[in-house]
Amino acid sequence: MKTIITLIIIFSLNSIANAVDITDELELRQVILSSNNAGATPIIVRIAINNSTLIISEQLPAITGNLIIIGAGKSVTIRAADGYNGPMVKVADRGRLVLGNFADDVTISSFSNDSNGGAIAVDPHAKFISNGVVFSNNTSNQNGGAVYCSEESDCSFQQTTFLKCEAGQSGGAVGCLGNCEFNNVTFDGNSANVWACVVDAPFGSNVNINQCTVTDKLNQCNTNYYDVNGGNLKLKNCFFEVDSNNPFASCTGDCEHSSNVFYSAQFKTSNEKTVCNDFGTGAFRSLGYNIDSENGCFLDHATDLANTDPNITLDSNNLPQPNTGSPLIESGSVEFTNNILPCSYKDMNGLGRPQDFDGDGVFTCDRGPVEIQGGADLTNAQSGLYFDMDRSGEGIILEMLGGDSALVTMFTYHPNKTELMWFIGVGDVVGNSIVIDTLQRTSGGVFGSAFNANDIVRTDIGGMSLIFPDCEAAANPGRLTFEAGFEFTNELENMLVKNSRLSRLLNCDQSQPNPKSGRSGTFFDLDRSGEGVFVQVLDNGNAVVIFYTYTPDGKQFWSVSSDVKIDGATLTANMLYPASTTGFSSQFNPDEVNLQPWGTIILEYQPGCSNVNINYNSVVSGFGSGTLAYQRLTQPAGTSCDI
Repeated sequence: MKTIITLIIIFSLNSIANAVDITDELELRQVILSSNNAGATPIIVRIAINNSTLIISEQLPAITGNLIIIGAGKSVTIRAADGYNGPMVKVADRGRLVLGNFADDVTISSFSNDSNGGAIAVDPHAKFISNGVVFSNNTSNQNGGAVYCSEESDCSFQQTTFLKCEAGQSGGAVGCLGNCEFNNVTFDGNSANVWACVVDAPFGSNVNINQCTVTDKLNQCNTNYYDVNGGNLKLKNCFFEVDSNNPFASCTGDCEHSSNVFYSAQFKTSNEKTVCNDFGTGAFRSLGYNIDSENGCFLDHATDLANTDPNITLDSNNLPQPNTGSPLIESGSVEFTNNILPCSYKDMNGLGRPQDFDGDGVFTCDRGPVEIQGGADLTNAQSGLYFDMDRSGEGIILEMLGGDSALVTMFTYHPNKTELMWFIGVGDVVGNSIVIDTLQRTSGGVFGSAFNANDIVRTDIGGMSLIFPDCEAAANPGRLTFEAGFEFTNELENMLVKNSRLSRLLNCDQSQPNPKSGRSGTFFDLDRSGEGVFVQVLDNGNAVVIFYTYTPDGKQFWSVSSDVKIDGATLTANMLYPASTTGFSSQFNPDEVNLQPWGTIILEYQPGCSNVNINYNSVVSGFGSGTLAYQRLTQPAGTSCDI
């Protein structure tokens, strides 16, 4: 169900006109060359191979265009052919490569390069993004066993695993001379012959690692995990197993660490330079909330805990699961300042964070990469409208789809404070949270007859989670966490706000009090994918209609009903729109929002509630009047049609 919804809403049959299915190495080469001639237009490559393995026999053409490589609904492996000694590909100057889409695992395996970057080399001014990729058994005889990011390059690793990668010199997993961001990343069994079994960050580099696990169960590493020789390194919410006698990290640049767990099962007492070595430079700075089973990483912040047993159990994925009474629980940061979230929008188990484990109404991040759930698992009763009472004028519409999936749409405002904005994504239901890894914003549409679905561009702008302490989420509001993606940190701020229920379709026991609630859902025209209407017929007999589309000059636009009249199979909604707007996240000011009449929308349901004819009549210049024939896209789980 989730895959179908994702393909229709997020990608759409009409929105992947630039998508190409390939089945062998030759076809991939041809697509890369075509992409290089397409400029900035992204070309999507779907690997559709029966045995799910693509064999590469020689280095692929350098990427100078904008290429996205994903699976075609299943996991795929891109592997070096037996006897081939070379990398998979180079991302050349101004090129952009995206590997993976979170939904399908992509494994890059067995590449070996005499130069930098065992599998992938990223040139200056190029971009590389890894989404849910596994790098396994890749080797460089120089630096960057799996990936090498040159100076002034940008590399992002999201939900990525590095397993048994090796560098002849430094950076067993990654060599980074540019800007490198890691989120929810696993490192295990990587090695380097000189420095840095995990990440090498020499002078001029900027490395930001948020939520990771670093272990060496295979005893491959004979040097430090990280080497920061004049570069900048920020470590947050990570777990490091440091059972060897090698230093965890060496740093002569600028190394910040916060909310990390340094763990040695031996619980031996060590001096300050056994785990972190600064060669007397004072390079390490603790920002607090770290915990160390020894006392070896310059933990001098008042909230740090040195010589403390974290009371954890390592699971099969080497994740530190806190035991009952663990000092990791409810003891991390709650501060959201300077656009820095206290922790990511989800933990490494996939659970939304931060949580309120003790039920005191304070959502506190646990230390390390794992969060303990604070509330019952969600049910279909969570569907509804949600908002922050201090931020009236923006909000969330949530549809529980069943099968551990949910559709989430946020209606808000552009940072330029002159435009409206909406995001949409299909998320996983994880415990008491909904987690959306691929939240998208659309562009390219225009209102009315000039609308062309082929012009719609869907852009991944970040991740989001909704956390609910209980089904009601009213007296005790939940939380909404938005984390801007790697390429949007300069445009979109992060967000951490309250999330209170405004309406419901089902009772918390999942019964349907209003027989008309089955008319709720998302409706659209497949030939006009990129706009549509949300309907929620509520438990109290009222209804809410939200129309999402574009202005006549091509900006995102939305309007919401002020009141709805239900007469038989017909819903008549008087619509409002923000005639004056506000900004996004910290720029939001509810006093700047001025809702004014947009017009009316009349929905006429057909028997079965799967099709609806829409008549609209706007009083706003440029929108006019017209008709639309929409079909159902989603049905909130637990509801049934009354027509």
